[in-house]
Amino acid sequence: GPHCFIDDYVTIYAHPDGGEVRLGEGVHLYRGTIIEVGHGGSVTIGAHTHVQSNCNIKGFLGSTHIGSHVQIAPHCGFSPYEHSFDDLGTDIRQQGLSTQGDIVIGDNVWLGLAVQVLDGVTIGEGTVVGAGAVVTKPLPADCVAVGVPARAVRRRGERAAPVA
Repeated sequence: GPHCFIDDYVTIYAHPDGGEVRLGEGVHLYRGTIIEVGHGGSVTIGAHTHVQSNCNIKGFLGSTHIGSHVQIAPHCGFSPYEHSFDDLGTDIRQQGLSTQGDIVIGDNVWLGLAVQVLDGVTIGEGTVVGAGAVVTKPLPADCVAVGVPARAVRRRGERAAPVA
C-alpha cells in the first residue's frame, strides 16, 4: 500500500513455494523485523499497523492476517505452523510441518513486548495482550489477556480489581 515505512534491516522473503506478502496503506515495519512466507502461506498486514523492531512474522502452510490499526511491540512472533518431532530416528528439521490453521489478528489490537502467537489462533478486535504472553487459543474481542498460556483476565473498560 502507499505511504508505508520499511526501516533499515527489515527482511521480506518469499520462498519459491510461498504466497504473497501484502502491506496496507501506512504500515510501518521497524528495524530487524523479518517476514517470511513458504509452503503456500502468506502474510497480510492491514492499514496503519505498526510492527516494532525485531518481530518475526511467518506464513508457512497457514497464513498470518494482521488487521488495521494494530500496535505490535518489539520481539513479537507469529508462527502459523509447527515442526513435527515425534520420530526419534529422524532429525526434527526433516519431519515436516503441520498447522492448526491461520493466525488472525483483529483490528485495533495491541500486543505487548515479546508476545508469541501460535497456529490456529484468532485474537478478537480491540484486544490487548500483555508482555511475554504466549497465545495458544483464540481470544475474544475487547479483552485483556496475559500469561503463558495467555488467558483473558478482564474485558476492556471494566475496572481492574484493586491490588491489596
